Amino acid sequence: MKDAGNFDKEKLKAFGYYHLHRVQIEGKVVYAKFSDMKNLTKTHILHVVEYQGKWWNEHIFFRDYLQNDLEAAKEYESLKNKLAMEFPEDEKAYTDGKRMFVDEILSRR
Repeated sequence: MKDAGNFDKEKLKAFGYYHLHRVQIEGKVVYAKFSDMKNLTKTHILHVVEYQGKWWNEHIFFRDYLQNDLEAAKEYESLKNKLAMEFPEDEKAYTDGKRMFVDEILSRR
């Protein structure tokens, strides 16, 4: 994603966001904000994607779907809480645990 290089990383850093170089997801550049730099406790994750590209459209569809289906939103919230309790130190397992739910919603496009 060539345009992602246009982001002023220093400005984002001034707001507490750091580029996560090790996170390699095709079509995304990922930044995070931390409440604790010693233990790397993330409070926010920022995904930079191509405007109206594949990732953009998926994120927007998922967001809109949850906003319009309160039952699905509550189910997703419950799943995230369960996964956070089950995998407090394993961000990958937490993320992987959400994948099937997200994919199911995205299949409704």
